[in-house]
Amino acid sequence: MAAKTLTAADLTPEMLLAALQKEGLALSNPIKVNFTKDSSTKKQRLHKHIQTLFTLQNLSENNLYILRHMVLLPLSGIPKGLFQEWMKIRNLNYVNSLIDYGWIQQDTANNRISLHPFLHEVIADFSNPKF
Repeated sequence: MAAKTLTAADLTPEMLLAALQKEGLALSNPIKVNFTKDSSTKKQRLHKHIQTLFTLQNLSENNLYILRHMVLLPLSGIPKGLFQEWMKIRNLNYVNSLIDYGWIQQDTANNRISLHPFLHEVIADFSNPKF
């Protein structure tokens, strides 16, 4: 995800590292802080890391619209064509860009799209007002 963020956000590796360190995510820090929410324990460091990458990519409203609806789908995903029909979108350009960015995973053998379970959780929990 970090490598895809470099490309998507047009950042240098140094800029990305600085952004992650600013958020207190020094990659060399071996301490992982667990926190509990809704009776489940999560790795706060990884959760925050994904949220930081999400923010750095500065996704368009169209991309956010797609992700909001992807969260409503089962973890097993949905056929791409059915998703396009359900969303009433003319083409899959935004979906394909989110695949390129690493937010949506694609099963090309079955032509299905889905969110990784952890990303599904992070995006569902993401509390940014823009989202």
